[in-house]
Amino acid sequence: MSLFNTIIIAIALVAFGSATDAIDSADVGLNANLILAETVITSSVCNKGFVDCRDGFEVIDGETTTRTCHDACGGSGGSCCSDGKGLDACDHFSGLVCKDGSCNASNGGKVCKDASIERVINSCIGVEACMNASIERVIDSCNGRKACTDANIGSVVNSCV
Repeated sequence: MSLFNTIIIAIALVAFGSATDAIDSADVGLNANLILAETVITSSVCNKGFVDCRDGFEVIDGETTTRTCHDACGGSGGSCCSDGKGLDACDHFSGLVCKDGSCNASNGGKVCKDASIERVINSCIGVEACMNASIERVIDSCNGRKACTDANIGSVVNSCV
């Protein structure tokens, strides 16, 4: 988090009691930064590292490898891109997936398949979750059967669970 966002958070909490109250009282220029600050406060971060994927294969130093994202996450039962059966989790997936259980479905089924998601953190958990999705960021969201399937939106944070 930047020093600027830290200052915005401190001002909001001291002056208004919460970032939400501050948003109601802030001018338009400060409003966007307070929303960003509140999102940072209430959302997960990826402490376990990401697997970078392009079209279903791991990317290292900008180069696409022959290793699947599923295998880079640890295979069936791995830390991400696992459907429990070695079927098609993260097939043709492009983006960064956190090794925190994201893009997982323990009972099989196309999780994050054919999706393009810039960052997935603590999200896309369930059969066909995030399948065919085109989303900027998914954080603490899209958990459940077919959650966010075919979605074409900016970001999903603390939602659709």
